[in-house]
Amino acid sequence: RTFNLIPGFARRYFTLSSTGVLAYSFEPGEPQRDQVLLSQAAITTARGRKDIHVDSRTATFHIRCLSMEDFEMWMGAFR
Repeated sequence: RTFNLIPGFARRYFTLSSTGVLAYSFEPGEPQRDQVLLSQAAITTARGRKDIHVDSRTATFHIRCLSMEDFEMWMGAFR
């Protein structure tokens, strides 16, 4: 029997540099997989679901925060 599974969110490790580069890797200390420059990206949110979407046209990051505190911390850092 075959099931079509819809891919969900996978845990990733995000970092935000002081120069405004948001990057992710699979685990801390591992090589970065992709990055976006926030000054060239659009950020949209779904506050109730704690989702943040960062779209730079070359890459899109869909971030789901684990708590409202994490969501507020990330939004403060992006500002």
